[in-house]
Amino acid sequence: MEASASSYGRNASIALCALRNLEDATSFIAEVIFSVPRTEAIRSFTSLRDDIHQPQYP
Repeated sequence: MEASASSYGRNASIALCALRNLEDATSFIAEVIFSVPRTEAIRSFTSLRDDIHQPQYP
Protein backbone atom coordinates (compact mmCIF):
# COMPACT_ATOMS: atom_id res chain seq x y z
CA MET A 1 0.00 0.00 0.00
CA GLU A 2 2.89 2.36 0.64
CA ALA A 3 4.20 1.80 -2.88
CA SER A 4 0.96 3.02 -4.43
CA ALA A 5 0.91 6.07 -2.17
CA SER A 6 4.44 7.02 -3.18
CA SER A 7 3.58 6.40 -6.84
CA TYR A 8 0.58 8.70 -6.53
CA GLY A 9 2.74 11.34 -4.87
CA ARG A 10 5.32 11.07 -7.64
CA ASN A 11 2.65 11.29 -10.35
CA ALA A 12 1.11 14.33 -8.67
CA SER A 13 4.54 15.94 -8.44
CA ILE A 14 5.23 15.26 -12.12
CA ALA A 15 1.83 16.69 -13.09
CA LEU A 16 2.46 19.82 -11.02
CA CYS A 17 5.88 20.34 -12.62
CA ALA A 18 4.38 19.89 -16.09
CA LEU A 19 1.68 22.44 -15.29
CA ARG A 20 4.25 24.96 -14.06
CA ASN A 21 6.34 24.44 -17.19
CA LEU A 22 3.27 25.01 -19.36
CA GLU A 23 2.43 28.20 -17.46
CA ASP A 24 6.00 29.47 -17.87
CA ALA A 25 6.02 28.67 -21.58
CA THR A 26 2.64 30.36 -22.09
CA SER A 27 3.80 33.45 -20.23
CA PHE A 28 7.01 33.64 -22.28
CA ILE A 29 5.14 33.30 -25.58
CA ALA A 30 2.74 36.05 -24.50
CA GLU A 31 5.69 38.36 -23.76
CA VAL A 32 7.20 37.65 -27.18
CA ILE A 33 3.91 38.34 -28.97
CA PHE A 34 3.46 41.55 -26.96
CA SER A 35 6.93 42.81 -27.92
CA VAL A 36 6.65 42.18 -31.69
CA PRO A 37 4.98 45.51 -32.64
CA ARG A 38 7.51 47.47 -30.59
CA THR A 39 10.39 45.58 -32.20
CA GLU A 40 9.01 46.20 -35.69
CA ALA A 41 8.70 49.92 -34.97
CA ILE A 42 12.28 50.10 -33.71
CA ARG A 43 13.60 48.17 -36.71
CA SER A 44 11.71 50.42 -39.13
CA PHE A 45 13.01 53.54 -37.46
CA THR A 46 16.57 52.20 -37.37
CA SER A 47 16.58 51.22 -41.03
CA LEU A 48 15.12 54.60 -42.01
CA ARG A 49 17.72 56.40 -39.91
CA ASP A 50 20.56 54.34 -41.40
CA ASP A 51 19.27 55.00 -44.92
CA ILE A 52 19.13 58.76 -44.32
CA HIS A 53 22.68 58.93 -42.92
CA GLN A 54 24.39 56.91 -45.63
CA PRO A 55 26.30 59.08 -48.09
CA GLN A 56 25.03 59.03 -51.65
CA TYR A 57 27.73 58.45 -54.23
CA PRO A 58 27.17 59.34 -57.89
